[in-house]
Amino acid sequence: MMGKSWWGEIAPTTECQRIARVAMMAVTEGMTDQSAGTDTMDYVTYKRRRGMGWANRTYADTQNISFSTPVISSAGRRIDFKLETDPTASNVRRYYLAQDANGVRGVYYQYGDSSPQLVNGTAGISDIVFEMMSGYSNLIKITVTAQKQAQTMRNVAYPVTTIYDDYIFLRNI
Repeated sequence: MMGKSWWGEIAPTTECQRIARVAMMAVTEGMTDQSAGTDTMDYVTYKRRRGMGWANRTYADTQNISFSTPVISSAGRRIDFKLETDPTASNVRRYYLAQDANGVRGVYYQYGDSSPQLVNGTAGISDIVFEMMSGYSNLIKITVTAQKQAQTMRNVAYPVTTIYDDYIFLRNI
Protein backbone atom coordinates (compact mmCIF):
# COMPACT_ATOMS: atom_id res chain seq x y z
CA MET A 1 0.00 0.00 0.00
CA MET A 2 2.80 2.41 0.86
CA GLY A 3 4.51 1.68 -2.44
CA LYS A 4 1.35 2.43 -4.40
CA SER A 5 0.77 5.55 -2.33
CA TRP A 6 4.31 6.78 -2.96
CA TRP A 7 4.13 6.01 -6.66
CA GLY A 8 0.76 7.68 -7.14
CA GLU A 9 1.19 10.71 -4.92
CA ILE A 10 4.87 11.44 -4.30
CA ALA A 11 6.45 10.50 -7.65
CA PRO A 12 4.57 13.24 -9.60
CA THR A 13 5.75 15.85 -7.07
CA THR A 14 9.34 14.65 -7.39
CA GLU A 15 9.05 14.64 -11.20
CA CYS A 16 7.69 18.22 -11.22
CA GLN A 17 10.60 19.37 -9.09
CA ARG A 18 13.10 17.62 -11.36
CA ILE A 19 11.63 19.07 -14.58
CA ALA A 20 11.52 22.60 -13.16
CA ARG A 21 15.09 22.30 -11.79
CA VAL A 22 16.47 21.04 -15.12
CA ALA A 23 14.72 23.83 -17.06
CA MET A 24 15.97 26.51 -14.66
CA MET A 25 19.55 25.20 -14.71
CA ALA A 26 19.55 24.96 -18.52
CA VAL A 27 18.46 28.56 -18.94
CA THR A 28 20.52 30.14 -16.16
CA GLU A 29 23.71 28.07 -16.14
CA GLY A 30 23.58 26.39 -19.52
CA MET A 31 25.15 23.14 -20.51
CA THR A 32 28.62 22.62 -21.89
CA ASP A 33 28.40 22.53 -25.68
CA GLN A 34 30.28 19.41 -26.72
CA SER A 35 30.44 20.46 -30.38
CA ALA A 36 32.54 23.58 -29.87
CA GLY A 37 35.26 24.54 -27.45
CA THR A 38 35.46 28.05 -26.07
CA ASP A 39 34.14 31.61 -26.16
CA THR A 40 36.36 34.63 -25.64
CA MET A 41 34.88 37.58 -23.78
CA ASP A 42 36.96 40.65 -23.04
CA TYR A 43 40.19 38.75 -23.78
CA VAL A 44 39.29 35.95 -21.36
CA THR A 45 38.61 32.46 -22.74
CA TYR A 46 35.75 30.48 -21.19
CA LYS A 47 34.54 26.96 -21.80
CA ARG A 48 31.55 27.35 -24.09
CA ARG A 49 28.31 27.75 -22.16
CA ARG A 50 24.79 28.25 -23.43
CA GLY A 51 23.09 29.80 -20.38
CA MET A 52 21.91 33.31 -19.62
CA GLY A 53 24.43 33.53 -16.81
CA TRP A 54 27.08 33.89 -19.54
CA ALA A 55 25.21 36.53 -21.53
CA ASN A 56 26.53 40.05 -21.73
CA ARG A 57 25.83 43.33 -23.38
CA THR A 58 28.71 45.07 -25.05
CA TYR A 59 29.46 48.61 -26.12
CA ALA A 60 28.49 47.58 -29.67
CA ASP A 61 24.96 46.81 -28.42
CA THR A 62 24.52 50.36 -27.23
CA GLN A 63 25.52 51.60 -30.69
CA ASN A 64 23.31 49.16 -32.59
CA ILE A 65 19.75 50.14 -31.64
CA SER A 66 18.18 47.33 -33.70
CA PHE A 67 19.54 44.63 -31.37
CA SER A 68 20.52 44.60 -27.75
CA THR A 69 21.03 41.72 -25.39
CA PRO A 70 18.70 40.34 -24.18
CA VAL A 71 15.46 40.60 -26.14
CA ILE A 72 12.35 39.15 -24.48
CA SER A 73 9.32 38.32 -26.61
CA SER A 74 6.09 40.22 -25.95
CA ALA A 75 4.52 37.19 -24.24
CA GLY A 76 7.70 36.61 -22.21
CA ARG A 77 8.02 32.99 -23.35
CA ARG A 78 11.23 33.47 -25.39
CA ILE A 79 14.53 35.20 -24.71
CA ASP A 80 17.23 36.01 -27.30
CA PHE A 81 20.75 36.75 -26.10
CA LYS A 82 24.39 36.51 -27.13
CA LEU A 83 27.68 35.83 -25.45
CA GLU A 84 30.49 37.56 -27.27
CA THR A 85 30.89 40.82 -29.13
CA ASP A 86 28.90 40.74 -32.34
CA PRO A 87 27.45 44.08 -33.52
CA THR A 88 25.40 42.38 -36.26
CA ALA A 89 23.84 39.92 -33.79
CA SER A 90 24.44 36.97 -36.11
CA ASN A 91 25.22 34.63 -33.22
CA VAL A 92 21.95 34.99 -31.34
CA ARG A 93 21.09 32.25 -28.88
CA ARG A 94 17.58 31.71 -27.60
CA TYR A 95 15.57 29.72 -25.10
CA TYR A 96 11.84 29.39 -25.50
CA LEU A 97 8.79 27.36 -24.58
CA ALA A 98 7.31 25.28 -27.40
CA GLN A 99 5.44 22.05 -27.91
CA ASP A 100 6.06 19.08 -30.17
CA ALA A 101 3.61 17.39 -32.57
CA ASN A 102 2.16 15.38 -29.65
CA GLY A 103 1.36 18.55 -27.68
CA VAL A 104 4.12 17.98 -25.09
CA ARG A 105 5.68 21.26 -23.98
CA GLY A 106 9.37 21.72 -23.34
CA VAL A 107 12.18 24.26 -23.26
CA TYR A 108 13.99 24.58 -26.59
CA TYR A 109 17.46 26.01 -27.28
CA GLN A 110 18.54 27.47 -30.61
CA TYR A 111 21.88 28.92 -31.68
CA GLY A 112 21.92 31.23 -34.71
CA ASP A 113 20.15 29.59 -37.64
CA SER A 114 20.63 26.03 -36.36
CA SER A 115 17.71 23.68 -35.75
CA PRO A 116 15.99 24.10 -32.36
CA GLN A 117 16.82 21.39 -29.84
CA LEU A 118 14.67 20.26 -26.93
CA VAL A 119 16.62 20.63 -23.70
CA ASN A 120 16.83 17.10 -22.31
CA GLY A 121 14.71 16.59 -19.23
CA THR A 122 12.31 19.50 -19.82
CA ALA A 123 9.56 17.66 -21.69
CA GLY A 124 6.33 18.16 -19.79
CA ILE A 125 7.09 21.63 -18.45
CA SER A 126 3.99 23.83 -18.09
CA ASP A 127 5.40 27.33 -18.50
CA ILE A 128 8.51 29.49 -18.56
CA VAL A 129 8.43 33.29 -18.35
CA PHE A 130 11.26 35.81 -18.76
CA GLU A 131 10.88 39.34 -17.37
CA MET A 132 13.09 42.42 -17.31
CA MET A 133 12.99 43.79 -13.79
CA SER A 134 11.57 47.30 -13.75
CA GLY A 135 14.28 49.89 -13.23
CA TYR A 136 17.14 47.41 -13.76
CA SER A 137 18.59 47.00 -17.24
CA ASN A 138 20.84 44.15 -16.10
CA LEU A 139 18.46 41.96 -14.07
CA ILE A 140 16.19 39.30 -15.57
CA LYS A 141 13.66 37.22 -13.66
CA ILE A 142 12.98 33.67 -14.86
CA THR A 143 9.94 31.73 -13.65
CA VAL A 144 9.60 28.02 -14.45
CA THR A 145 6.42 26.06 -13.79
CA ALA A 146 5.98 22.29 -14.00
CA GLN A 147 2.67 20.54 -13.43
CA LYS A 148 1.62 16.88 -13.28
CA GLN A 149 -1.49 14.94 -12.33
CA ALA A 150 -1.23 12.76 -9.22
CA GLN A 151 -3.55 9.91 -8.21
CA THR A 152 -4.61 9.37 -4.61
CA MET A 153 -5.34 5.97 -3.13
CA ARG A 154 -9.03 6.65 -3.82
CA ASN A 155 -8.27 7.27 -7.54
CA VAL A 156 -8.94 10.98 -7.27
CA ALA A 157 -6.73 13.02 -9.58
CA TYR A 158 -5.27 16.31 -8.39
CA PRO A 159 -2.67 18.65 -9.92
CA VAL A 160 0.82 18.94 -8.46
CA THR A 161 2.61 22.19 -9.32
CA THR A 162 6.20 23.31 -8.79
CA ILE A 163 7.24 26.92 -9.45
CA TYR A 164 10.86 28.09 -9.37
CA ASP A 165 12.04 31.69 -9.70
CA ASP A 166 15.57 32.86 -10.30
CA TYR A 167 17.30 36.11 -11.21
CA ILE A 168 20.12 36.56 -13.69
CA PHE A 169 22.46 39.51 -13.25
CA LEU A 170 23.84 40.23 -16.72
CA ARG A 171 27.52 41.04 -17.03
CA ASN A 172 29.15 44.01 -18.75
CA ILE A 173 26.14 46.29 -18.74
